[in-house]
Amino acid sequence: MRAPDARRACAVAGIAYVLLAGVENLDLLGSPGFSSPFDEIAGRYSGDRALLVVTGLCGAASLLCYLAFVLAVWALPRAQDAPAGRWPAVGIAGGAAAFLLAASGQIAHLALVARGPAGLDDEDLTRALHQVDLGSRTLAGLPAFVFLVAVGVAGRRTRAIPEPLARAAVAVGVLTLAGSLAGLAAGDGARAAVVVAFGLAAAWILAVSVWLLLDGWEPARDDPPAMTAARVMCGAVGLAAGLSGLALLAVPGATGDYFAWGLAPAPLAALVGGFYLASALTYWRGAGADWAAARVLVVGILALSVPILAATLMHLDVFNFGRLAAWAWVILFGLFPLAAAAVLLGRRRGVRPGPPDLGPVVRGGLTILAIAFAAAALALWVDPVGADAVLPFTPPPLSGRVLAGWALLLAALAGWSAWRARAAEAELALLALVAFPAGALAAAARSFGDLDPDRRVAWIAALVVWLAAALAITRAVRRDASAAWRA
Repeated sequence: MRAPDARRACAVAGIAYVLLAGVENLDLLGSPGFSSPFDEIAGRYSGDRALLVVTGLCGAASLLCYLAFVLAVWALPRAQDAPAGRWPAVGIAGGAAAFLLAASGQIAHLALVARGPAGLDDEDLTRALHQVDLGSRTLAGLPAFVFLVAVGVAGRRTRAIPEPLARAAVAVGVLTLAGSLAGLAAGDGARAAVVVAFGLAAAWILAVSVWLLLDGWEPARDDPPAMTAARVMCGAVGLAAGLSGLALLAVPGATGDYFAWGLAPAPLAALVGGFYLASALTYWRGAGADWAAARVLVVGILALSVPILAATLMHLDVFNFGRLAAWAWVILFGLFPLAAAAVLLGRRRGVRPGPPDLGPVVRGGLTILAIAFAAAALALWVDPVGADAVLPFTPPPLSGRVLAGWALLLAALAGWSAWRARAAEAELALLALVAFPAGALAAAARSFGDLDPDRRVAWIAALVVWLAAALAITRAVRRDASAAWRA
């Protein structure tokens, strides 16, 4: 395998593993442990069937991605013709053993899901499968320790990965071993040790994957630090948004079981999920763009995260801090405004783009969209519950103000593009303006039966008009840019 191919395979497999494992573990802190009573175990597998199926399948897929990462990471020294001794064989053996142990636990978990509530009457079998599930996953930390240490040693010898990441692999491997051994004991402290250990291992895999992607990515090789931070931030937003969007759109009626709070009603949860997927697509594209194109997305992060952080602080009592999702929400929306502001300040003297090339009609259309979204953001912030006069559902205060953040994001994207009037800077904003109504239409189709019958047709018609307007503006931008280039 050539070096670029090995890097790309590692990066894609690692990021996919983290994303799918995140979906699988949406309710990790709330799941029963080794010593949990039978009623608690049965209650988990008697819950929302769609959620159990989605998380179970994502868990199985994440393990396949983990195995692909293990195999691909050992192609790096060979691709560089660097001597690594026996460490690749040791690492592959450890990674494969971790996969097999975790897979056996996943099979036991899927067996419980397949049995359904009616199949939980056999207490001994149910408890035995549950013990296999937890025990196999916990023991998987032992060979995972071997894999991580081998990666660290081989990485330092061959310089296939940077020195800090190689050292971190050894440290994380030791912590994974400690967490796995502690996890075999009963109690909340043991569970916390497992969560922390495996969370650090996933964070290391994500860090290596991002480095491999950026280091082998032609547009990113000569980036200054602020631009690298912008790419990482766009990738982080895309990853977090993709994770949340998949869950919300797949099982919008079960957010009380996995989300940071009970995001309800179901049509609102599906709508937010559609918005998340649209932003994931946009920000993943932004991670590979130059500064002129990506800057609007950093402005968008600032516009989105500030009102959502304010809404979060206003409604902390609504959050379920017994879940990782709640802590992740607060931490991410606390960091995003600071990170976006730092990147904008760090790149305030970026490369100047060409002259304006958008015509007055396009700029006028973008301005109208910006004003409309800003007005919607203000209305949702001031009176979120009163928005049910227009929306086909009634948003609670926190959820309505979260929608206000999304509306302000769209206002910022459209307004920035109208002000800058350059096709190169409007490309990603226009992608978002098209992707968001498409995501909202997917959400409306997903929860059509739960929408208010008196307003759902008008709502869908409004989304179609929004999509058509965004497509028309996009086409006009391309026409104007082409005309300016020919001139």
